[in-house]
Order: sequence, then structure tokens, then C-alpha cells
Amino acid sequence: MAPPRSSSTTLASSANGSGRAKTGSTAPVGHPTSSVPPAGPTSAPPTTTAPSTTLPPFGTGPDTGAVGTLSHALLRPAPYTQVLLQLDAAGDARPSSIVLARLVSVLQGETGKPVSQVPGHTLAGKGKGCWRDAEIAAAGATYRVAHTGGSNVALYVLFLDGSYCTDGSVIGLAWAASSIVIFTDAAAAAAPLTVNPSLFVEAVTTHELGHIFGLVNIGYQSKTAHEDPAHPHHSSDQNGVMYWTIDRGNLIQQFVTGPPQDFDPADESDLAGLRSGMY
Repeated sequence: MAPPRSSSTTLASSANGSGRAKTGSTAPVGHPTSSVPPAGPTSAPPTTTAPSTTLPPFGTGPDTGAVGTLSHALLRPAPYTQVLLQLDAAGDARPSSIVLARLVSVLQGETGKPVSQVPGHTLAGKGKGCWRDAEIAAAGATYRVAHTGGSNVALYVLFLDGSYCTDGSVIGLAWAASSIVIFTDAAAAAAPLTVNPSLFVEAVTTHELGHIFGLVNIGYQSKTAHEDPAHPHHSSDQNGVMYWTIDRGNLIQQFVTGPPQDFDPADESDLAGLRSGMY
């Protein structure tokens, strides 16, 4: 979904800017994930929404802004010269080394900054239960210790077991300016037996990071027409990781050999424009 406040491959923003597939709120951005994806890609696609402004943000200061508001801080060389990365996980939702390596690689590659990982926490899990917005917000408020300030811009990623109470098909959220929520078990459950589940978790994580970076058209207007008009803040290119189905558990299943992992050329062009000051 779209990216503002909290997103999950459904975006939403908090009152001050998180992203949940709705722009400009504390809600998450992207498409929310679910633990067990419904039916499959042949079921009627849900309507995606733009980032909203209803979810409480994690952190303080710049981190409480809407999804996309720290895109320049992340992508430009100044004023922040280092990325602080904090990963927390609930229950058995901690990501594999493949997912972590990919996240760090994308962060370093797109920001041009060193990434320093802050020690994370293990939270009590929900098993096959679901997480409410208030519970997610409380977890982030309690455990997040990495914040944007000084020479550091921070990214907080919360990996959860179970599903998202608000929308069980959502497997990832861009939550406020610098937080991501990934429903690890739900994303992994979408993978066919022939594909490593980590590739699905990896794709969803990169997708939500893309929203945090401002993709697609969050706070700027691309010179390339590549935003899907039916799914705001998502790409129309099904070969790119910002394609709108990536954060939906019941739709990502269509990628039977594994979902796309990379930003498409139009996404990369937008990121270059955000870095250079074009946007």
C-alpha cells in the first residue's frame, strides 16, 4: 500500500506522520501483512489506500514525522552521516541472516552511508494471534532506542509473528518517518515450497524501506509516470519491488519463483533525484 506513517506493504502514518499505506499519518505505509494469507492471487484484490495519519509514531523528534519525511535525511550526504539500524523481533519472528544482509546492503547502497547496528530486543510473541495498532505502537515506544539526531539518522524495524488485526492480508507496514513493521511469519507463509521463505520476507522489507525513502511519489512528483494510479505510492512495474502486491500476503503468492527484490529503473531514477535535490 502507500507509504506515509506506518506501512506494511500497506502504508499508514501517525498523527505526526507514520505510514500505513496511507499518506501523512502515524499509520503504516505499504501493505499490512498477515500471518496466513487468504485464498491466493486469484481472489479479488483488496483496495489499497494511501498512507494515513492515524497511527501513533515510534520515537521522538524527526522520527515521528509522516512516512517519507526523512527521505532526504537518509538519501543525502548531509546533515546525517551515519545510519543507526535497530532490529527488534517478537517470538520467533527474528529474520534470517539473508534478510538482514539484504537490508544493510540496500541501506548502504542507496544512502551511501555506513550502517551501525544497535542491539535489539526480543519481545513476547503472539503466536498465531494478531497485533493491534495500539500494541504495535506500544512495543515500538517501549523498545526503540535508536533515534535520529546529531550525525545519525535512525531506522527502526520491528519483526512480528502472527498477523495484523486491522487487515490480515497485510504483511508489511511503513510506520512513520523511520519505522518499519514486518509480519515475518505471514510473509514467509506466502512462499511456495520451492522458494526460500526468506526471499519473501526480504522483498517485503525492501518494499517498506522504499516507502521510507519516499517511493513512489511521497512528498515529490516523479518526472517518470510509473505510479500505479489504482494503488497510490506503488509502482506499476510488476518486475520491481515497489509493485503494489508485494506487501499483501494473499497477492504476493503470484510470484511462484520468488518476488522481485530490486527497485526498478524508474524507482532508482527517483531515488537519484531525491539524493541530488531534483525532488
